[in-house]
Amino acid sequence: EFEQVSFDNSNYSSIKSSKADSLINYIEAYINDYIKTIYLKLDTNINEEQKSYLELLNHPDLSLKLKKEVIKKVATKISDISIIEDSNLLPYTIENNKIEPKWENLLFFFKKSEDKILSPTIDFINNIENANKLAKVKMPTEVNGEKIYYEFCKLLMQSNEIENKSFDLVTNSIPWWYSDLDIANLDEEKVNSLRKNRVISPTI
Repeated sequence: EFEQVSFDNSNYSSIKSSKADSLINYIEAYINDYIKTIYLKLDTNINEEQKSYLELLNHPDLSLKLKKEVIKKVATKISDISIIEDSNLLPYTIENNKIEPKWENLLFFFKKSEDKILSPTIDFINNIENANKLAKVKMPTEVNGEKIYYEFCKLLMQSNEIENKSFDLVTNSIPWWYSDLDIANLDEEKVNSLRKNRVISPTI
């Protein structure tokens, strides 16, 4: 089964759904050669289907270098980064703005980073388009009875590296009042955002 638009724009998905078993098996056996000599050289091949895209990123025989080149090329944004098996790819997907702006994705990366807010997260939030989308969703106070976002939010609100406009936006997503935030190193504008958006509890 062949469809030209799909073949040009999501080549791996197109081949996987072609029912051409010999071709599929051949490409799977020589996945690195296929990516290097065909996939990356098709100019229009940037809209890979989510399922096939993740299959590529989790392919056991595809090299890390080529996986990164695929991420750089493909415009499709990953909806759930927890499905990516190789943790070495996580910062790269975030740095290249190739994940959907969801708090679940940033929390997952936070947990994988030993509960640290790393520069890929800061840069991702500093993208104003991402900040706008994140600001529209309030983080849940509890998930399965646990405050899984609490510490992540607290460290995020103490990050002076976030640009003021993005910071002001994402404070809308914080569901708690903190009475123990360390605000000594924050810009005055950020402190005003925390106060205005009711993130800091007004103690003496």
